Amino acid sequence: MSLKVGILQMDIIWHKPLENFKRIEKHLNNQKELDILVLPEMFTTGFTKENHLFQQDSEASLQKMKEWAGIYQIMVMGSCIVYEKDSYFNRFYAVYPDGEYVKYDKRHLFTMAREQEFYKAGTEQLIFSYKEWRFMPLICFDLRFPVWSRNLLKNSNKGYDIAIYVANWPKVRIEHWNTLLKARAIENQCYVVGCNRVGIDGYNIEYNGSSAIYDFEGKTLCFSENQEELLITELLKEPLETYRKNFPAYLSIDNFEIIL
Repeated sequence: MSLKVGILQMDIIWHKPLENFKRIEKHLNNQKELDILVLPEMFTTGFTKENHLFQQDSEASLQKMKEWAGIYQIMVMGSCIVYEKDSYFNRFYAVYPDGEYVKYDKRHLFTMAREQEFYKAGTEQLIFSYKEWRFMPLICFDLRFPVWSRNLLKNSNKGYDIAIYVANWPKVRIEHWNTLLKARAIENQCYVVGCNRVGIDGYNIEYNGSSAIYDFEGKTLCFSENQEELLITELLKEPLETYRKNFPAYLSIDNFEIIL
């Protein structure tokens, strides 16, 4: 069983959703067959604290994702600004080809950038299925908190095969990104997909990408930096299942409870 994963490492145009839609569509029009497309964190705007400017745009972003998913018959994933019940969320959507979707709100808000002053933290993990694969979505700063993403393979309802991290992770701390993505793959015995942006944002912060996919042993399956690029990699289920069977470290996972 295989899955073709596309990571779009974008140079996000600051505060220009319509221009970013066009940029994504240009890559989609040139793509080969995909099963899923992963877009960066806040792919319509860049990581901004000026969320009030985009109060009406969240529905448009979701509708665009539905459009792409339907036209190309793929699952589309990424996060954007959402205004709901008098609060703003940094929300991850995974949209199925039929227009149905699931959502995850970023749990760990980046306090050094005062994200918590502008966005409301999520309180629920999400694991969902597509094409007989199980996924866990996570957003940027979530990467630093391994308990939140612990793969509970002993429980059939809580285990997953692929962790998806979408981010605006700056160049100045990119070694942390590279190291932690690989660590999450090894400790959770899963594939890890990391989709980061490139370019310079409206706060003059530089991003160099380092988008990648790591396998369950921490081996690099694809990697890109310093340029906008659509990376396509085929993931195989059988090697993952064989590795877990032959080296079932997950059976010794500590029991724990997350208290919010």
